[in-house]
Amino acid sequence: MNLSPEQFDVFLSCPMASVRSRTQYEEIRRNALTIQQCLQDDCGLSVYFAGSGVESRENFDEPDFSFVRDRDALVHSRYFLLYYPSRIVSSVLVEAGMAIALEKKAVYFVHDRKHLPFMLQHLDRVSATKIYETKSLDRIVKLLSDHKSNLFEPWIEPPATTHNPNLLTTRSDLGAAGNVLAAGRTLGPYTLVKRLGNGAFGTVWLAERRSSLATTLFALKFPHSTSLDLPAVRKEVQIWSRVSGHPNILPVIEADFFDQHLVIVSEYAPDGSLADWISRNWRRETAVAFTLAMARGMLQGLAHLHNHSMVHRDLKPGNVLLQGSLPKIADFGLARLLESTEQSVSVGGTPAYMAPEAWEGQRSEQSDLWSLGVILFELASGQKPFQEKELYQLTHSIQTRMPPPLPEAVPAELQALILRALEKNPDRRHPSATAMLAELTRIETSLR
Repeated sequence: MNLSPEQFDVFLSCPMASVRSRTQYEEIRRNALTIQQCLQDDCGLSVYFAGSGVESRENFDEPDFSFVRDRDALVHSRYFLLYYPSRIVSSVLVEAGMAIALEKKAVYFVHDRKHLPFMLQHLDRVSATKIYETKSLDRIVKLLSDHKSNLFEPWIEPPATTHNPNLLTTRSDLGAAGNVLAAGRTLGPYTLVKRLGNGAFGTVWLAERRSSLATTLFALKFPHSTSLDLPAVRKEVQIWSRVSGHPNILPVIEADFFDQHLVIVSEYAPDGSLADWISRNWRRETAVAFTLAMARGMLQGLAHLHNHSMVHRDLKPGNVLLQGSLPKIADFGLARLLESTEQSVSVGGTPAYMAPEAWEGQRSEQSDLWSLGVILFELASGQKPFQEKELYQLTHSIQTRMPPPLPEAVPAELQALILRALEKNPDRRHPSATAMLAELTRIETSLR
């Protein structure tokens, strides 16, 4: 069939960039061709078969990213269908991400939905997305044939809205009449002053709390989440309160509901984030001294979190706030709160700072140490160890490639500390933040 991309109904994607054996490759390719035939013959749809390694392939030592050339076809196709029976995350991220960004109506046939973290984080942007967990080719063909008249429309009527006292809807309320966040609005004892910014978790506002003796500033976080489970929120807040009493942890003051908004109140750090500092103040001449100072503070904070059995999950410069020269780790537990309250499963995290195992949904204290290693590499050199712009290339580099050499001005002992944190195998990193802090202390002593 020799059609231009504009004439195709379905962009059929079968990502195989991470396939490492001829047997698996041939099996997946045969199944994808069967799906293509079903779409064309039974459903009467024209199909663009994406080149995600589906052509003749000889070398399985390196990932195949030939599907990049198919982007124009995805842009112009009406629908997106993903067949992905593998457990490996990285090879599917870019295509699912592009379909979501283009707001394509889509159907996904996957081995296990928990292995698609990036996609699941953004499904609320696509109103007619359906996910089926199955490896059975027969079931896939039957589903396609049974629903050929409305394949890319909702197959099941949405459930009637019922009141659940344990659920609070937040996102829709933000735009409701009389419930819009604006400067001067009062929520409980707090008066909003100005919006500080938006993050993956939600919107952050500067607010003040006035008493007869003083006016105190706080940071108020409003989550983006569509629904939050109240018992889960209360449980998380109890955990946060136990770990807030440390100089390198930004304390959570309280979390409560005001006018149907979940509000998480924390101490306000007026000197901005470590990310702000890097973009404005980084200098090669002072990089080593500043890296050592930040490393000590962040390791002390991480050790405190880990000693309370809490893994941060999203450590990055934007989540390290400064009060003078004192780094304070913020937003601990927010990723876990979203995971515990959302129906979809997400690994959370910021891609450039995510450990190799985090892409498979595995988190541990060593995952936080990897993220810290990325931050320290950035502080010492002025650049991240993995800088690829495309998500699939970044993921591949994090999982398979070594970071570039650090500048010669960085002492060898500090280089070794940072590079050990960036070991691909978590077992080869430091056994704990406390152990890494002890090694840092030895380095500081030797450099005096």
